[in-house]
Amino acid sequence: MKKTQPTMEHSPNTIRDGVLRAIAEHKVAMRPAAFFTVEFILIALVSLLVLVLTVGLAGFIFFALRVNGHDSLLAFGPHGVLTFLFVFPWVLFLIDIALLLVLQTLIRRYAFGYKKPIFVVLGVLFVAGGASAFILDRETSLHDQLLERSHRGGLPPPFGDAYGRARGPAPHEQGIYRGVVSDIHESGFMMTHDDLDDEQNEQALQVLLPKGQSSSAFSVGDHVYVYGTELNRVITAIGIQKLPSPTR
Repeated sequence: MKKTQPTMEHSPNTIRDGVLRAIAEHKVAMRPAAFFTVEFILIALVSLLVLVLTVGLAGFIFFALRVNGHDSLLAFGPHGVLTFLFVFPWVLFLIDIALLLVLQTLIRRYAFGYKKPIFVVLGVLFVAGGASAFILDRETSLHDQLLERSHRGGLPPPFGDAYGRARGPAPHEQGIYRGVVSDIHESGFMMTHDDLDDEQNEQALQVLLPKGQSSSAFSVGDHVYVYGTELNRVITAIGIQKLPSPTR
């Protein structure tokens, strides 16, 4: 059988000649090495800025869920999970995903990210950024300090506005109530409603405990997150979670 000779169509000399011909015909512009160095530095700086914004926004999402007590819903069974999905700040989440898409585009511009599938790069960024944001919120007091500064007017817009509205009224229409235990009885406790809405929430609510939960687990003055159904100012609780004392 006759052996075929390897084609020279894409040999180094052919590629070089093609590049030189394209340059001579002004189809490709020659650029100094300094151009690529400056370009790399600029892209690296922009990537770092986008990374900081991504982690910061994801951390704010975790913080908002925590300071409102909404992460408690995940322990209240399937209904609690569905309600959690309803109160989740999806707009902020989508903005964060958009930032991640920008970041992965910048990373894939260079060889170390270009050969990786787009979803692999995006997945790594999502997991790494989410984990960093979660640790930043749960293991440091950064967001809590920013919340306190916003209350003192020490944060410029838009950060002051964002942190100032981080903890809002509990969505009663979703069966969510927050308040302070004012009295305890055998089947539950009385709760002074407190949603940061001034005097409108000073009326007491009676909370009936879920089956299997004892009122001895609560003390007067406890801040609580209650998930349940309310009728005539009596809440039949599906789940109750203690909360740390709010900053305001």
